[in-house]
Amino acid sequence: MPVRFRDSENFVVVAGVTYLDERTEFTAEYLVEKIIGHHNYIRSTLENDIALLFLNGIIPNDSLYIRPVSLAEHPFSPGTLCAISGWGNQKMQLMQAIIPTVHEGLCSFIYMYLPRSQLCAGWMSGGIDACRGDSGGPLVCMNSLTGIISWGVDCGRRFFPGVYTNISYFIPWIKMVNATFNYNEFKPMRRSLRNNNNCSFRNLDYLRNALLLTIIILAT
Repeated sequence: MPVRFRDSENFVVVAGVTYLDERTEFTAEYLVEKIIGHHNYIRSTLENDIALLFLNGIIPNDSLYIRPVSLAEHPFSPGTLCAISGWGNQKMQLMQAIIPTVHEGLCSFIYMYLPRSQLCAGWMSGGIDACRGDSGGPLVCMNSLTGIISWGVDCGRRFFPGVYTNISYFIPWIKMVNATFNYNEFKPMRRSLRNNNNCSFRNLDYLRNALLLTIIILAT
């Protein structure tokens, strides 16, 4: 994990935003208490491209507007339709696309080698894909977080599906790291970004350079 991404004070997690320059009464802001990147992250191949963000509050699971997604415990069958989302480099509105998962063997053949910690998804005909600025975003299959956007060859290139961090492979690591965090060290809170002239929170203009990050919600 690059050093510049390890300082939790440089990050704020904002939930309930689909337009980077707008806020609603459902928008909420969370401070990041701690960031733990995978100890064996390999920059040259982007293996183990995953990190956990521990927030200073709890994202509600009973809201119609903000809700955590469950983690995929097992890989899905090839051809399973999944959703990807992100702002990319140019869009102010959150974008979404539907793509299928790709057979592990075919993916390994295309890229010569692909570790079990990664998976492929995308249309072999190309045209629809995650792109620059979408890295860190979610691949959601059957209402479960299945992958994290990691890398690819160009954007939507024919015969080259995108490569994602395989969440099911990292379930043991996620549970192990979660067990090391003391939730009693901080007071859970959520900061609302209501449109209030007396509100002390920052303007959402700072989100113009934001990335959509997949937030893994952990149980205490």
